[in-house]
Amino acid sequence: IGLIEGGTAYNNVAHECSVFLDRRMVPGETQSTCLAEIRQLLDRLAAEDPQFRATLEVARPDWKWERIKERGLNPAVTPPDAAVAQALMRAHQAVVGEPVELGYTNGYMDMDFLVNDLGIPTANYGPGDTAFSHTDHERLDIEELLVATRVYALAALEMCL
Repeated sequence: IGLIEGGTAYNNVAHECSVFLDRRMVPGETQSTCLAEIRQLLDRLAAEDPQFRATLEVARPDWKWERIKERGLNPAVTPPDAAVAQALMRAHQAVVGEPVELGYTNGYMDMDFLVNDLGIPTANYGPGDTAFSHTDHERLDIEELLVATRVYALAALEMCL
């Protein structure tokens, strides 16, 4: 839950409120399956309390593109044995001198469209600490940027040969 809105004053009991949540999906889930999961929870709450009323809708005012509103934001996975992932892993090893640490992000990126809509295997690799993404503490050390640039260049050369 990221936001709860409701009420008219601090000393009045609100007769209704809106709860906004950011539900991230994992591979195998769709917007429809996630909405069904939330509907089941709301139905259970209504069964426990006959006065409970709730509606569910996808309400993202920041989503301007109708295609996004229709399909939602989908998870994207590229297997580690994909050519792009292998090229990045080899390039990282050559530049940094140690294996890259594989992982995932619960953040959203254009990888969704490349993998899910266009079928282009895509890897997320880059400098910086993602723990600081979109915060006042977001920063990047220039040396990290230079290392990542070398890795990108080496991986691109391998992919082009």
